[in-house]
Amino acid sequence: LQVAMAALLLPSDKLAYEGYITCGVNDCHIKITVPAGGKLCDARFECDWKLARLLLGSMEDVEQRLSRSCDVSSFLNKLTELLDGQLKHQMCSVSPPPPRPPSYYQHLCRDIEAVGWQRMVHIDPTFQDLQIKATYACTLCVHAYMQQLPPQI
Repeated sequence: LQVAMAALLLPSDKLAYEGYITCGVNDCHIKITVPAGGKLCDARFECDWKLARLLLGSMEDVEQRLSRSCDVSSFLNKLTELLDGQLKHQMCSVSPPPPRPPSYYQHLCRDIEAVGWQRMVHIDPTFQDLQIKATYACTLCVHAYMQQLPPQI
Protein backbone atom coordinates (compact mmCIF):
# COMPACT_ATOMS: atom_id res chain seq x y z
CA LEU A 1 0.00 0.00 0.00
CA GLN A 2 1.15 3.50 -0.82
CA VAL A 3 -0.21 6.72 0.64
CA ALA A 4 0.06 10.23 -0.83
CA MET A 5 -1.54 13.00 1.25
CA ALA A 6 -1.56 16.79 1.26
CA ALA A 7 -2.78 19.18 3.96
CA LEU A 8 -5.34 21.74 2.83
CA LEU A 9 -6.58 24.72 4.82
CA LEU A 10 -10.34 25.13 4.54
CA PRO A 11 -12.58 28.07 5.42
CA SER A 12 -13.82 28.35 9.02
CA ASP A 13 -10.56 27.18 10.55
CA LYS A 14 -10.95 23.58 9.43
CA LEU A 15 -8.00 21.54 8.25
CA ALA A 16 -8.37 18.81 5.66
CA TYR A 17 -5.92 16.16 4.64
CA GLU A 18 -6.70 14.91 1.18
CA GLY A 19 -4.96 12.43 -1.06
CA TYR A 20 -4.85 8.93 -2.43
CA ILE A 21 -4.07 5.53 -1.06
CA THR A 22 -3.10 2.78 -3.48
CA CYS A 23 -4.80 -0.54 -2.73
CA GLY A 24 -3.72 -3.25 -5.11
CA VAL A 25 -4.18 -1.68 -8.54
CA ASN A 26 -6.68 0.97 -7.43
CA ASP A 27 -5.91 4.53 -6.36
CA CYS A 28 -8.55 5.40 -3.78
CA HIS A 29 -9.35 8.98 -2.81
CA ILE A 30 -9.43 9.75 0.92
CA LYS A 31 -10.12 12.91 2.87
CA ILE A 32 -9.82 13.61 6.59
CA THR A 33 -11.46 16.82 7.80
CA VAL A 34 -10.35 18.04 11.21
CA PRO A 35 -12.53 20.69 12.89
CA ALA A 36 -11.21 23.81 14.60
CA GLY A 37 -9.08 22.76 17.51
CA GLY A 38 -7.31 20.03 15.58
CA LYS A 39 -8.58 17.02 17.57
CA LEU A 40 -8.84 13.83 15.59
CA CYS A 41 -11.54 12.50 17.90
CA ASP A 42 -13.94 14.90 16.13
CA ALA A 43 -12.50 14.42 12.63
CA ARG A 44 -14.47 13.10 9.68
CA PHE A 45 -13.15 10.40 7.33
CA GLU A 46 -14.36 10.25 3.71
CA CYS A 47 -13.36 7.92 0.91
CA ASP A 48 -14.42 6.98 -2.60
CA TRP A 49 -16.66 4.04 -3.42
CA LYS A 50 -13.77 1.67 -4.21
CA LEU A 51 -12.25 2.06 -0.76
CA ALA A 52 -15.67 2.06 0.91
CA ARG A 53 -16.38 -1.27 -0.76
CA LEU A 54 -13.06 -2.67 0.45
CA LEU A 55 -13.77 -1.40 3.97
CA LEU A 56 -17.35 -2.68 3.95
CA GLY A 57 -18.16 -3.73 7.50
CA SER A 58 -15.06 -2.01 8.89
CA MET A 59 -16.04 1.67 8.70
CA GLU A 60 -16.84 1.76 12.42
CA ASP A 61 -13.36 0.39 13.10
CA VAL A 62 -11.86 3.06 10.80
CA GLU A 63 -13.72 5.85 12.63
CA GLN A 64 -12.61 4.39 15.97
CA ARG A 65 -8.97 4.23 14.87
CA LEU A 66 -9.19 7.83 13.64
CA SER A 67 -10.61 9.09 16.93
CA ARG A 68 -7.93 7.26 18.94
CA SER A 69 -4.98 8.39 16.82
CA CYS A 70 -2.69 11.15 18.07
CA ASP A 71 -2.07 12.54 14.55
CA VAL A 72 -2.97 11.93 10.90
CA SER A 73 0.20 10.01 10.07
CA SER A 74 -0.38 7.52 12.89
CA PHE A 75 -3.97 7.08 11.68
CA LEU A 76 -2.73 6.45 8.14
CA ASN A 77 -0.39 3.78 9.49
CA LYS A 78 -3.34 2.14 11.27
CA LEU A 79 -5.48 2.44 8.14
CA THR A 80 -2.82 0.79 5.98
CA GLU A 81 -2.54 -2.07 8.50
CA LEU A 82 -6.31 -2.54 8.35
CA LEU A 83 -6.30 -2.42 4.54
CA ASP A 84 -3.43 -4.91 4.34
CA GLY A 85 -5.53 -7.31 6.40
CA GLN A 86 -8.62 -6.69 4.26
CA LEU A 87 -6.67 -7.24 1.02
CA LYS A 88 -5.10 -10.47 2.33
CA HIS A 89 -8.52 -11.68 3.47
CA GLN A 90 -10.03 -10.89 0.05
CA MET A 91 -7.23 -12.65 -1.78
CA CYS A 92 -7.69 -15.77 0.34
CA SER A 93 -11.48 -15.81 0.05
CA VAL A 94 -11.76 -15.13 -3.69
CA SER A 95 -12.14 -18.26 -5.73
CA PRO A 96 -11.69 -18.28 -9.47
CA PRO A 97 -14.90 -18.06 -11.46
CA PRO A 98 -16.21 -21.32 -12.87
CA PRO A 99 -15.40 -21.93 -16.53
CA ARG A 100 -17.86 -20.60 -19.08
CA PRO A 101 -19.45 -22.90 -21.64
CA PRO A 102 -17.76 -23.17 -25.04
CA SER A 103 -20.67 -21.35 -26.68
CA TYR A 104 -19.75 -18.21 -24.71
CA TYR A 105 -16.24 -18.14 -26.20
CA GLN A 106 -17.54 -18.96 -29.69
CA HIS A 107 -19.95 -16.01 -29.49
CA LEU A 108 -17.22 -13.72 -28.13
CA CYS A 109 -14.84 -14.70 -30.94
CA ARG A 110 -17.56 -14.03 -33.55
CA ASP A 111 -18.12 -10.57 -32.04
CA ILE A 112 -14.38 -9.81 -32.07
CA GLU A 113 -14.15 -10.98 -35.71
CA ALA A 114 -16.98 -8.57 -36.57
CA VAL A 115 -15.02 -5.70 -35.00
CA GLY A 116 -11.70 -6.94 -36.34
CA TRP A 117 -8.86 -8.67 -34.50
CA GLN A 118 -6.48 -5.93 -35.67
CA ARG A 119 -8.35 -3.49 -33.39
CA MET A 120 -7.80 -5.57 -30.27
CA VAL A 121 -5.27 -3.89 -27.98
CA HIS A 122 -5.50 -6.31 -25.07
CA ILE A 123 -7.39 -9.43 -24.04
CA ASP A 124 -6.66 -10.83 -20.60
CA PRO A 125 -6.32 -14.64 -20.18
CA THR A 126 -9.78 -14.90 -18.56
CA PHE A 127 -11.44 -13.03 -21.45
CA GLN A 128 -13.00 -10.61 -18.96
CA ASP A 129 -11.00 -7.48 -19.87
CA LEU A 130 -11.09 -6.45 -23.50
CA GLN A 131 -9.52 -3.32 -24.99
CA ILE A 132 -10.35 -2.21 -28.52
CA LYS A 133 -8.58 0.58 -30.46
CA ALA A 134 -10.75 2.94 -32.51
CA THR A 135 -9.36 5.51 -34.97
CA TYR A 136 -11.62 8.15 -36.45
CA ALA A 137 -11.21 8.75 -40.20
CA CYS A 138 -11.49 12.55 -39.89
CA THR A 139 -8.77 12.87 -37.25
CA LEU A 140 -5.65 11.17 -36.08
CA CYS A 141 -7.28 10.63 -32.72
CA VAL A 142 -7.05 7.11 -31.34
CA HIS A 143 -9.29 5.93 -28.52
CA ALA A 144 -9.10 2.77 -26.50
CA TYR A 145 -12.38 1.19 -25.49
CA MET A 146 -12.15 -1.01 -22.46
CA GLN A 147 -14.85 -3.47 -21.48
CA GLN A 148 -14.86 -5.60 -18.38
CA LEU A 149 -17.25 -8.49 -18.67
CA PRO A 150 -19.00 -9.59 -15.49
CA PRO A 151 -17.88 -12.86 -13.95
CA GLN A 152 -20.22 -15.76 -14.48
CA ILE A 153 -22.70 -16.23 -11.67
